[in-house]
Amino acid sequence: MPYEYDIFLSYPRAGAIGDWVRDLFHPELVKRYPDCCTPRFGPVFFDQEMERGGSLPDRLAHGLRSSAVIVTVWSPRYFASDWCTAEWQSMRARERLFGRPVGQGPAIVYPVVYGDGDDFPLEARETLQQRCFRRFAHLAKDAPGDVALTELRGEVVKLCEDLARWVAAAPDWQANLPVEPPSTTHQPWRNPSRL
Repeated sequence: MPYEYDIFLSYPRAGAIGDWVRDLFHPELVKRYPDCCTPRFGPVFFDQEMERGGSLPDRLAHGLRSSAVIVTVWSPRYFASDWCTAEWQSMRARERLFGRPVGQGPAIVYPVVYGDGDDFPLEARETLQQRCFRRFAHLAKDAPGDVALTELRGEVVKLCEDLARWVAAAPDWQANLPVEPPSTTHQPWRNPSRL
């Protein structure tokens, strides 16, 4: 089974960040990515369901195994989610499997910072080298005339240009691509009150 998607979009479903991804970030990513390249596979795996339970659902495991790279939308809420950290760690395991660089591209994990990057777990801060979207966290889909929305679109275009290069450099698909189970222990960060 070859890759089916260029990008797996990993984000926390709850709270303002979930709304921001669903209403703004994902639509802009899907709209602008094909303008930067011809998707090699399907453009974006995007799941909107809230997860419960102790094992990664089959659709998420399938999405991870069949995606060339992952875009992780980071905030403290991301690292408090067992599902998000399982998605991130699955792709980190793939980076290790293929000997891909950490903290420099093109790799397999492409972080997008939504909020509070200073308080991320150490492992995340060590890989944090990509796009910061913190200044756009206040935006809502019903603010079409906002200058910041135009700037957000420009940043998404730059992200898509990077992603096109990362997907082109992705290792060939293999049947043994790792999928990590959700953990019940969260990575510590310094300020959990900012959830």
